[in-house]
Amino acid sequence: MGGKTATFIGHNECYRLDTTKLREEIRNLIVNEGVDTFLSGGMGGFDCCCARMVHSMRKEFPHIVSVLVIPYLNFNVFDRSCFDHIEFPECVDGLFYKAAIVKRNRYLVDNSAFALCYVNRTYGGAYKTYYYAQKMNIKVIDLAPNL
Repeated sequence: MGGKTATFIGHNECYRLDTTKLREEIRNLIVNEGVDTFLSGGMGGFDCCCARMVHSMRKEFPHIVSVLVIPYLNFNVFDRSCFDHIEFPECVDGLFYKAAIVKRNRYLVDNSAFALCYVNRTYGGAYKTYYYAQKMNIKVIDLAPNL
């Protein structure tokens, strides 16, 4: 590794996601911004779509790495083949389920230079993480229809 890191922030429901635009934004991050590591929380439709997209792009960019960051040890991984590594950050160890998810989401933002986002409502965990990313001044790339 050695390059920059990007994460994904989005809702479970992302039916209007333009996957062509998603691919273009991931490609731009790799080619123009030096991103080589993609962090995923692995929860919901947007995370799954993004992880699968990164996995499919490894044919063109074999140096990129996809990391699943889990909030608790018995986390149900939707498809292990999409990830090169599974990480369990110390900061979530011993936390109650919901608190672990919030802390993990902050970890994703705190360890990324970019966030690809699909957030189209002003409530819920994805929105709170999106808001936190903006507050932390990482580059946020919006893929959802306007709030």
